[in-house]
Amino acid sequence: MSTIQRGAVENLDEYQPMEEINRVILIGNGFDISHGLKTKYEHFMHFLLSDLISEARKVSPQNYSDQLLIDRLVLTEKNSKFRLNKGSVRDLFGQFQNKEIFTEFRPTQFIQALRADLSKNNWADFEVVYYRHLCDLLDLGGAESLMLQFNKSVEEVRKRLTEYFEKKVVNRITDELVIDEYNDIFHHDEREIAETFVVNFNYTSTFKLLYDPYESFEVVNIHGQCGDGNNVFLGYGDREDDNFDRLLDLNNPDIVKNLKSLHYKRSPESQEDEIDQFLDDVAFEVDVIGHSCGQSDRDVLRKVFDHQNCQAINIYHFNDFERIHLELERLLRDDPVRDRKIKRFDPKKQCPQFKKGS
Repeated sequence: MSTIQRGAVENLDEYQPMEEINRVILIGNGFDISHGLKTKYEHFMHFLLSDLISEARKVSPQNYSDQLLIDRLVLTEKNSKFRLNKGSVRDLFGQFQNKEIFTEFRPTQFIQALRADLSKNNWADFEVVYYRHLCDLLDLGGAESLMLQFNKSVEEVRKRLTEYFEKKVVNRITDELVIDEYNDIFHHDEREIAETFVVNFNYTSTFKLLYDPYESFEVVNIHGQCGDGNNVFLGYGDREDDNFDRLLDLNNPDIVKNLKSLHYKRSPESQEDEIDQFLDDVAFEVDVIGHSCGQSDRDVLRKVFDHQNCQAINIYHFNDFERIHLELERLLRDDPVRDRKIKRFDPKKQCPQFKKGS
């Protein structure tokens, strides 16, 4: 068996597949969803909005305001049997138009920003809405006070998000959810894998609990984990955006606290040094599993995909190959060897799906 090639590969055109190679696995929310876990953006929004209705019912008269998520929510006397139906984010917000139940629904600026862009229906989009609205506030008078209040709303959402995952998701991750095909992907790859490094973007420990209980792989939970009192991170990460430096120039840490590139430097959970060390060591391939490769994680994705040791990017898909491929093309538009890195559609590289009773 050949020795692993140490250091950077100078010319990817001259790169020849080795008998052994390192592997980086990027785990995104699609991975949790494929196990039947209720981790979609719309699942959380149903929990959040239902919670706000429940809190409004506790006050008398039923006129609720918390100044963080809701400026004013007023219920009619007919609300007692009302339950928010599950559905897309558009459907959820649409139900608040029912005047027989809601006299008034006036959310604060963050929830209003989400409602204003109902086409967004996943976590990457959620974080993009946050960042765009934060940047929009840059151009308004009294911007700093508005931005600080906006971030307080986001902090409240983060707390509710942690609560949702701990109540509705974490305790459902059991051995019954193990999917044999994933075991084959992680432990019986046809390539000769020397070492595997997993970057988990999820708030759960699904990968570790179900597929790495004996800690064969090094796993970094880059956005934190729910459970055991751990904090999770919600924010945006693209330091090459034109507004990034403008936000830094405000010289206010409370305004930029949700920018991921800054968070990674101050958070031990992100283990950024460990990621760098693994990438710098030898040539590696990347397996993208359940991650949209959207712009809210561009800082980390660039670090991995643009690295001179990155030899190939393999997309595991579930009816979303074209969308992920497009995101990769945008992300690597300045990479002269992107066509060699991004591997073509492979029907065998499907994200397996949990089947109840299987």
